[in-house]
Amino acid sequence: MKKINRSLLLLSVVIFCFASCSKNAQTSENDARLPENSSSSSSSLDNSIDESSMEISSYDDISDDHINIENLKFDFTEDDLWLQSFLNEKWSMAYYLFHTYADPAYEIHNESNSDPEHKYRYYVHKDGYDLPYDLVDNTYFNNAEEYEALCEKYFSSDVSKAFIPYADIADPENDCISIREKSDHAPQLIEINGRLYHAASGMGGEFVPFLDKAMVISKTDNEIVFTYLCGLYNEIVAGKGVLKKEDGVWKFGWFRICEPIEILDVHEAWGI
Repeated sequence: MKKINRSLLLLSVVIFCFASCSKNAQTSENDARLPENSSSSSSSLDNSIDESSMEISSYDDISDDHINIENLKFDFTEDDLWLQSFLNEKWSMAYYLFHTYADPAYEIHNESNSDPEHKYRYYVHKDGYDLPYDLVDNTYFNNAEEYEALCEKYFSSDVSKAFIPYADIADPENDCISIREKSDHAPQLIEINGRLYHAASGMGGEFVPFLDKAMVISKTDNEIVFTYLCGLYNEIVAGKGVLKKEDGVWKFGWFRICEPIEILDVHEAWGI
């Protein structure tokens, strides 16, 4: 009887070991396929981001698992409603001024339409390569002085002013220019023959503000700190902004308004 029990015990051990080896072999086979599957998923994610549009026409375009912005209802105060009115009136031009400086998505236009004194594109030869500068649209301003004057109407004086040096055409045949004032970094904006040019560059994604979803955090006679809901791709976040009052006029207290000064906890800031 003891021999039978020992035989059964030995048989159980053998079966257990065989099952474990089989499972390990299957796990190893699955692990060997993981890099390929992971790469495929990552590629699909990257493609979906590349194909997504930054133009958002309605609240339905942005949502996440926790926040449905269409259903958010708040009891806004008079200060909140004034803030929303201010943002709706001033934001577009303030953004346009920043956009002019940052040039986040420049497009190549028909260069044949430019006049001889203001060609569409000039080049600065720097560190072994030619840095292109493109002509800025003159709907609202022509030169650096007019651009800075408009910026002063929308942004507080403590916001860093743009460095806009003058440039001269050094080699007309090759459209090369030289910048009068030297700096460690190539300036974003320059002036050539009374017109503004910006470096042909780019930047990352931009937060899209929902200006009717803004409320005051704190207010003094000369400063308003506020929060507003905004979106980046498919995420709703709470941004922080500041208005400052100068000579009786409220202005934006930060220049890079393509993004908030700070990202706040959306649930803590908005109670949602």
